Amino acid sequence: MQHQTEDLRVKKHPDGKIHLLLVEDDDTIRHMLTYGLRAAGYHVEVAGNGAEAMDVLKTFEPDLIILDLYMPKMDGLAFLKQYESKVPILVCSGSDEEQDIRRTLETGASRFLQKPVTLNALQEAIQTLL
Repeated sequence: MQHQTEDLRVKKHPDGKIHLLLVEDDDTIRHMLTYGLRAAGYHVEVAGNGAEAMDVLKTFEPDLIILDLYMPKMDGLAFLKQYESKVPILVCSGSDEEQDIRRTLETGASRFLQKPVTLNALQEAIQTLL
């Protein structure tokens, strides 16, 4: 059943790829994840904070959003409160605080992964959510 959902999502885009929005303020992490996800066959758009992500979402329709929790201008929690999610949101954060995890999931995140996260773990989470 999950495989059929993935097929439907891929067919939705002319390029045949799953579209991701990566919202991460750390340049090194953002570049590494973008490179790895693109090499794995995903179409990836990026934003450096929640406010930039809101701008990107005006013209880009992702299948899934990968969201950092602590960022300048608009953090992940503020983004979750403002964005009316139509797609799964995977939060990746260095925080291991139970309160952060609970608030994130209660505010609309689909799943929480603690950093550092491997590309394989990230891809597994993406496939599970799609």
